[in-house]
Amino acid sequence: MTVTAAAIVANDDSYGPVNGFSGNPSIGNALSNDLLNGDTASLSQVTMSILTPATPAYSGAPVPVLTPATGVVGIPAGTPAGTYTIYYQICEDLNPTNCDPATITVTVTAASILAVADAGSVNGMTGGTAVTNVLSNDLLNGLR
Repeated sequence: MTVTAAAIVANDDSYGPVNGFSGNPSIGNALSNDLLNGDTASLSQVTMSILTPATPAYSGAPVPVLTPATGVVGIPAGTPAGTYTIYYQICEDLNPTNCDPATITVTVTAASILAVADAGSVNGMTGGTAVTNVLSNDLLNGLR
């Protein structure tokens, strides 16, 4: 009799758009669509590991992250806009060489910016040093 390992399938995931200014600590769970033996895989049956983390837009910039202990994908606040990719795999605990890789793609958008036109007047004869605070009516991510 031949005994084989269970079928294991790590399915690709896609999340977003997510506002990078505010971020989101839990945009989804990458394990939720992965299968072991035809059923939803669980962390009691498989081990999840990161093969390649997301690449930052510039050195030290925040990036989307996968937490292998939970499967949760999160976006730290302050993540620059862009498309990020995380490569991971799941391996069956019973047969540790029975693995399948997958890709997580996250689309991060920039915060909305609204610059409102400003008006002011200055007496041409006496002049002035400041007309108005030009930022007082502008919005970043809906906030002043």
